[in-house]
Amino acid sequence: MDAKDKVIEKETSPKGSELTEKKSLLDESREAASEMKEQLDRREEILNREERLAADNLLGGTTEAGQETPEKKEETPKEYAKKILAGEGE
Repeated sequence: MDAKDKVIEKETSPKGSELTEKKSLLDESREAASEMKEQLDRREEILNREERLAADNLLGGTTEAGQETPEKKEETPKEYAKKILAGEGE
């Protein structure tokens, strides 16, 4: 007689089926609680990492103060003609 036969025997008796149902529901709820705890722990770890990254970005950011934007170089008529003749023009 193996484990499956024992489960079938318990399920066929009226008291046994209620007992196995309660145990299986209890086991399922324990497994679900365990999985939820693992997921919550993982989410907490991820949240801590996100907070550290946000703090690093806030404190270690760059500033635009004192920086000059590069000026656009104006094209001379000769440069424009060369570009058009080369087929690179607009």
